[in-house]
Parts: sequence; structure tokens; C-alpha cells
Amino acid sequence: MMRVSYVSDTHNNDIELSDDIDVLIVAGDVSNTVSAVGERLNSLKEDHPSMEIIFVPGNHDLLYSEKTFDESQLSLRNWCDKINVHFLYNESVIIDGIKFYG
Repeated sequence: MMRVSYVSDTHNNDIELSDDIDVLIVAGDVSNTVSAVGERLNSLKEDHPSMEIIFVPGNHDLLYSEKTFDESQLSLRNWCDKINVHFLYNESVIIDGIKFYG
């Protein structure tokens, strides 16, 4: 059985996660800058390397950034690709036969 958890609106706050989570959905509003969002996601991935992480950006992640909406989206997608985090913006990913849409 897949164990799924989610967090949202963390706004630069640290979170504590159980080690038995298979998939973590980070549902936006991690921070107000692309670099801060990327660093937070990178820390989560480093702390939980076997966990699948799905990131669905929120308005703070994309609109309140130092970049335009399109630049923020592209930068966050590229950052997620580098650290093996699933970036979903009107798209889906299948993990162990289960489809996630964000």
C-alpha cells in the first residue's frame, strides 16, 4: 500500500515528516522566491532520498517571485528536474500505477 502525505502553505517554515511516507505532495506556497523554493525542495529530497516528491506551485511560488510568472515556472521546473522532484502544473505523473494531477 502506498503511503501519501501532503503539505501546503509552509511559507519558509520547516516541516517534520515521518520516514514511512512513499509520496509527498507539496501543494504550493513554499516561499516567495524561486531560489528559496528550490532550496526547500532540495532539503526535503536530501533528507528523504527514497521519497517521491510532487511539487504543485502556488501563487506565492510563481507570482510573488523576483521573476515573471513564465520565468518562475521554467526555473522551478528546471530546478525540480535536477533534484528528481516531480513538477506539476496542469499535468500529471504516474507513480506505482497511481496518477497524480496538479
